[in-house]
Amino acid sequence: MRFNELGMGKDQPIEAGRSRNLEGLNDGEFREVDELGLNRVGNMIFTDDDLQVDENDPYYKKFMEIAEIIRDDLKARGFDKIIDSNSLNSSEIREDLEQALRRAEAEEAAKEYKHLNPGVKPIMTCLDALGQSGEAPKISGEIDQIDLYVSPEKARENGFLKEGERAYIISPIDSNSKFSADYKDCTGIVAVGIDSKTRENISFLSHQNPSYFLFAEKDDFIRDFNQRLIELKQRCELGTVDIVIFGGQFLKAKDFPDDHEVQKFFKDEYISSVELLSAQIEKQFGFQPTIVTGPKFEPGQDMVVFDNSNRRLYLFRAIANPQFTNSFKAHEAEFNSTDWKPGEISIDDYLGKDKK
Repeated sequence: MRFNELGMGKDQPIEAGRSRNLEGLNDGEFREVDELGLNRVGNMIFTDDDLQVDENDPYYKKFMEIAEIIRDDLKARGFDKIIDSNSLNSSEIREDLEQALRRAEAEEAAKEYKHLNPGVKPIMTCLDALGQSGEAPKISGEIDQIDLYVSPEKARENGFLKEGERAYIISPIDSNSKFSADYKDCTGIVAVGIDSKTRENISFLSHQNPSYFLFAEKDDFIRDFNQRLIELKQRCELGTVDIVIFGGQFLKAKDFPDDHEVQKFFKDEYISSVELLSAQIEKQFGFQPTIVTGPKFEPGQDMVVFDNSNRRLYLFRAIANPQFTNSFKAHEAEFNSTDWKPGEISIDDYLGKDKK
């Protein structure tokens, strides 16, 4: 879907969601155990009796929706019958199930990108650990640097939007590719659309620190961020704008108990950040942006390069064993965070002068 893996010469799709192949039908979390100990998906019965499922699991709910598509498809094709586990080995049954699942995936993809006109590419994200890929991305044309630490005066002279020394910076909208580094707990936005006059991709990139833009600089950030969003909307053809959120970190405070107030602050900082960004984007464009990587779970930093002409975002995570989550929407962050396993950081390191 949206992710690609970059590195060691590979360019393989990473599905933005849990796999739903035929083997998945045998996964206990996707099946319902009825009172007789039989396992049902729609009108299909599986005979193993040692399965359990959390009915509140969103993946389970989504799979049950897909199961309805499978059942209706089988019924239309004359396969409205009970199927035990061994029957899944039938090539005819498997072919029909695969077709139904492919249609369901296509429908989901269409829903995810319904804000884009047919033929307009979404932003694709390539993920890697710094120093692991063996080669830098090959990008033609000009590349603008978005530096969070440039002075506000110099930033504004060059068309950037910025208030405070290290609260946020938002690039101009143009057809250049873009680069920014040192995203620690900072989040970033890439927004791109097709210019209605030149028919070229035009984009902007942001770099914002939640310790500032969620608090003292919040009003300034919301004003400037909306200014860029409105400008992009006015300059671009309808149905050509895509936007993604990246970066951030989700850590625990070292030497503090789990129920301490400081732990709630650490958790809320990331979730509040992506929720605020998503709300402003949805207000202007009517769709929720995708969060393409999830936060870091160990202290470290991200670096990004955006290839404007190809709508491709290269994200490099500078930790030894980078963790990337599947893509999700901001309203899912709170729920997803219950499964995240954050590392620890000391308060001194968190408040360090080089924090970005």
